[in-house]
Amino acid sequence: MKKTVLAIRHLTSIDLGSLEEVLKQNNLTVRYFDTFKEDIRCVDPMEHDVVIVLGGIFGAYNQEEYPFLKDEISFLKQRIDADKPTLGICLGAQMIAAALGAEVYPGEQGFELGWAPLTLNAEAQNTPIRHFTPALTQMFFSHGDTFDLPEGATLLASSDMYKNQAYQYGQNILATQFHPEVDNNLVQEFLTMLVGQVTGHHPSANIHDIRTDTNRYIKALKTQTSKYVTEWLQKVL
Repeated sequence: MKKTVLAIRHLTSIDLGSLEEVLKQNNLTVRYFDTFKEDIRCVDPMEHDVVIVLGGIFGAYNQEEYPFLKDEISFLKQRIDADKPTLGICLGAQMIAAALGAEVYPGEQGFELGWAPLTLNAEAQNTPIRHFTPALTQMFFSHGDTFDLPEGATLLASSDMYKNQAYQYGQNILATQFHPEVDNNLVQEFLTMLVGQVTGHHPSANIHDIRTDTNRYIKALKTQTSKYVTEWLQKVL
């Protein structure tokens, strides 16, 4: 029987990107769960072999406006307490941090958008994050929020703008503020959604530069992301 992955979406267009192909290559069945229109309280946190929490355009702190976030955090807390394999990406990393009791908030450095290198620390070399060394790939960023490193978590990577870019908690929980999953389509989705960040008098980034950089870096990132996810799956399953 195939093992299963529950991919929690906060917006239909922000999906698994290049990760979906890698998961299927590793003989996993993928199920999307749209937390904004389905009730996560009806899902057993222990049911799926892997949970991947994807990105979104609101904050983990917007629980009053989006009450389903409270239920998702509760779901994640139960799963984390059991050290069940869980991967967080961008908002997903923030949601895991919130489930661990850390503060999530708008970043003082502004919106981080586009391609840039990661800085990996010594601890990262013993984790799948090692595949994202700048010698092998640039990384894609798209976020305005950040978070405090959860108590008991191990920091693995940083960027020039924000320190907390990747962390591990326990043996089976891994979270990245950046977007290793992007493919060409997903980058274009971000650029369409983030019109306020790439147009006007004070854009966060130049849209033409992002498109040029995407053509330059996307192939290498896909290769490294495949190695990253495959190694992580081998460790946790």
